[in-house]
Amino acid sequence: MRDGLVPLADVLNIQQVGDEPFMGVESIPFLCGSMEELKVLHKYVRPEYEKVAARNNQKILYIVPWPTQYLHLKVKIADVEGLKNIKIRVPDKGAVDMLSAIGMAPIELASKYSQPGSPGGNSSATAASGSRASSPSHSARLKLPMAR
Repeated sequence: MRDGLVPLADVLNIQQVGDEPFMGVESIPFLCGSMEELKVLHKYVRPEYEKVAARNNQKILYIVPWPTQYLHLKVKIADVEGLKNIKIRVPDKGAVDMLSAIGMAPIELASKYSQPGSPGGNSSATAASGSRASSPSHSARLKLPMAR
């Protein structure tokens, strides 16, 4: 969109941090614990998002509230120590930094590459919103047990 190749697109803000670091603000772990807290955050960050969009020849039409990210693992763990060295697919650099800090082995890949046999197919876990990761197609593709 920035370069005028397409007139309209949806964008995952946290994947824009390479060009615009402020767009990663919502990926800060534990920043918002509820939709009400997210509403307050958006009250303050939306004007900054608008400035970022304008700098990049874009206009924000709407923002969709995004559920928090969870860790979905193929193995059961009892504590943080159990996460050590587990390969995990993550959507952004913020998640890479956070999960590296606790000893996991994060791989930043878009979800389409998390399928078995693809570049990310060798991961044992994924970081995804509860609504996405609990979908049967996503869990089956990653060969994760369905959590209920």
